[in-house]
Amino acid sequence: MFEYRGFVVHLFWQALAPERYRAWCDIWEAGAVVQEAGGPPATFLSAAEARLAAGAWARHWVQNNG
Repeated sequence: MFEYRGFVVHLFWQALAPERYRAWCDIWEAGAVVQEAGGPPATFLSAAEARLAAGAWARHWVQNNG
């Protein structure tokens, strides 16, 4: 979880198979969800890569929709 430009981003990730992870996030503003289960439509080799990609996706969403 992190805060970015007044939004709170909750990151989630899941192992799909060995070396195959996906991640997504919920974006909150003022105590309400404004974007649910958004994230990059890709899989990654590690949980860390998946989390970083979802975080970057969330920052991009906030910059374009916030």
